[in-house]
Amino acid sequence: MKLQSFAACALLPFAFNINAAENTSLPIENNLAYSVYAGITTGGDELIDLEYENGPSQSIKAGGLINLGAGAKYTFNNLWSLQTNLGYHFDSDNADNADISFSRWALDIIPYYQINDAFKVGVGITYHLNTEFEVEMGSTIDAKTSFESSAGLVASVGYQFENPNSWVELRIVSISYNADKVTLDRAFGMSINETINNVDVPSIDGNHIGLTYHYVF
Repeated sequence: MKLQSFAACALLPFAFNINAAENTSLPIENNLAYSVYAGITTGGDELIDLEYENGPSQSIKAGGLINLGAGAKYTFNNLWSLQTNLGYHFDSDNADNADISFSRWALDIIPYYQINDAFKVGVGITYHLNTEFEVEMGSTIDAKTSFESSAGLVASVGYQFENPNSWVELRIVSISYNADKVTLDRAFGMSINETINNVDVPSIDGNHIGLTYHYVF
């Protein structure tokens, strides 16, 4: 009897391990979930610095500033999931005599590993397209620089709130942009309407860090 009790106790941890392994492979109800998100980012090369007479200066960076979009998450099991996002990422400044912006569309594909009920980590790829830097300053200049589509890496840490519909993400992105063409419509009051293709200039550093709130529905 004692030997049987000892054997049962010795096998108990293995029983729990087998049970845990089985739980991770069990089908998940509602595998697919959708979300919308809003985030703020900082980093990257400074593209332009604006000085105002009656206010603070404003800079436009290649890693800033606002990221808005929607996503979809597919859950494989208790440990693994795949998140895809499509967002509009931009930094801009609008004044009485100036409209300046750096914008792009960002597509993310990130597999996540669930550490516990609250935290998950992921490393994936991000693909940026329709990247443009636009400068319009009254009659002085109206120009647009278009960039080639770029792929980069994204590392992400997610924290799940007690409310299952909300989670927040800390992310780091490594990416650079290469100029494709420059379109000059106006300069110093004169209409130009010229496009320069295959622009040979150094690449722009778009590396950034950001904080994003996701609402799941």
